[in-house]
Amino acid sequence: MDRTATRLATNPATAFGVAAVGLAKADLTMVNLETAITTGGDPQDKAFTFRAPPSAFTALRDAGVDVATMANNHGADYGASGLQDTLAAIKSSKFPTIGIGADDRAAFAPYTRTLNGQQVAIFAADQVNDETTLRLFSAGPGKAGVANAFNPELITDVKAAKAVVGTRAHVLQGAGWRPDGTFVAPRPVRARRGS
Repeated sequence: MDRTATRLATNPATAFGVAAVGLAKADLTMVNLETAITTGGDPQDKAFTFRAPPSAFTALRDAGVDVATMANNHGADYGASGLQDTLAAIKSSKFPTIGIGADDRAAFAPYTRTLNGQQVAIFAADQVNDETTLRLFSAGPGKAGVANAFNPELITDVKAAKAVVGTRAHVLQGAGWRPDGTFVAPRPVRARRGS
């Protein structure tokens, strides 16, 4: 952690080291950013709390990462003020981030992009039922937080999308074409129907 902290403080472009080359080659690179983006805040009452400075977004961009989800059990590790710092860093950096926002509409908004002629929408939602994310910091109307996977709004938004790429941070899911023509992938792949 000290090495990464030093890199983020002195030269964020070096934070990913040699991994940046591989990340930058993908058609789309998405990461699960399991940290609050703050240098302040109050650590929540949990076994592990993570935070990184705003330069983390510079590191992600310089490594070729296209989008980061913060819909996880660490997005609000440093309480309400840490969450506000995170949202300010997202706004300031203009780095594409999903699964977290100033309210439920922002937290549930997908990242959309056209890849090889195929429109893709990526949603992110947290299903870890812990105190910091789903009880205290679940995004709602006029309430900042992370997208809650148990909120029916997620299903409504996903049904409205024409193409969805899905995964889970710690457990790979199956990949393939669904009968409705939607491709679901557990990792970055080149989706070509019929190949």
